[in-house]
Amino acid sequence: MSIDDTMFTAIEADLFSRIDQLMGLSPNVICYDTTNFFTYIEEPKRSELANTCHSKDSKNSLNHVGLLMAVEKSFGIPLISRVYRANCHDSKLFSHILAELIISLKTLCGAKTDLILILDKGNNSKKNFSYMEGKINWIGALVPSHHNDLIDMELDKYHGTWKDKYYYRCKKNVMDIECAVVLTFSASRKRKQRHSLKRGIEKLKNEITKKWKSYKKTPRSITPGIDTMLKKSRYGECIRISVVKGKPYFEENKEEINKREKRFGKSLVFSNMLKAETGYLIDTYNEKNIIENDFHLLKDVTLIRFRPIRHWTDSKIRAFAFCCVVSMILIRVMQWMTEQAGYKMSTTVLKDELTDIQEVVIIYSPADAERKITERSAVQKKLWKIFELEKIEKQLSLHK
Repeated sequence: MSIDDTMFTAIEADLFSRIDQLMGLSPNVICYDTTNFFTYIEEPKRSELANTCHSKDSKNSLNHVGLLMAVEKSFGIPLISRVYRANCHDSKLFSHILAELIISLKTLCGAKTDLILILDKGNNSKKNFSYMEGKINWIGALVPSHHNDLIDMELDKYHGTWKDKYYYRCKKNVMDIECAVVLTFSASRKRKQRHSLKRGIEKLKNEITKKWKSYKKTPRSITPGIDTMLKKSRYGECIRISVVKGKPYFEENKEEINKREKRFGKSLVFSNMLKAETGYLIDTYNEKNIIENDFHLLKDVTLIRFRPIRHWTDSKIRAFAFCCVVSMILIRVMQWMTEQAGYKMSTTVLKDELTDIQEVVIIYSPADAERKITERSAVQKKLWKIFELEKIEKQLSLHK
């Protein structure tokens, strides 16, 4: 039997339906995003999925496999997951999957459900939003540099505040669609971005200095290798380099840094839901963090170990990816079960508590031995009861 996405789609639909009955999910708001996972597949390769790309793990020299997911907003349970060629641009991938995605969501959630799709700016294209118009509502983000009239607006012209953010709201034609556009400013986000900028510049300086010292013969001018480092780095335009007494001399580009800092803390959210409240648009878009948490869980080497993918053919990669996603779903369900019982635990704590429960074999003589479970703490006793592990203990006692 060939292994393809059709097989996994059917399993996912049934699995989501059963989990929805158990947990009571919120499938009307769907978060969509993509990520990639590195592999050690080398040329000549048998996989069409594995390709070099911009690595989310900064391993650009390796072949990667992409993963897209559409998850419900409450617990991050995937409705749909697919592996894809990692060198495919997000907007083109989204265009390719969009029709199937909408049909699948309507099938899973009901044709009459008013679905809202949350997606990031990487999926923006006129073709994509034109196709969604009239089929599904959406909340997305805009590239700040494409809307300087809003980004450069002074804070005293904003309309009001929502929680810890200032906001300005207007209607604007975006990709030939009339949209509600919300500009937000967060002081805490600005501080974080400013810190990241300083840290990124210092890291780039250190990398260039290390590269300079690696040359056997001291260069008299900036080398092509260092020029390439500057062009590839997102902080390359923030510094200027010259050679002074045989060493690289760094000077910060104040104009570029000030230009970036002027936009720190600001973001643009837009939607086709013209009558939706401003606070709803801001909060709903921020709920896309749930899918980022899912990706983080999939990349946690102490739990699922999706990366590196150690399979070499597309069919095996698809099966492996699906098993990893199901593992992530299982962990989310276990978290929900513990939370329902009054114990809110992170995945790490939950894993550590359960791992500490072990089976031991007590040998009394060559002909007499007994299987037992180690002593449990109060928390472990509670988890034992939540997951009904006494059934396993009874089964173990049958085999002495």
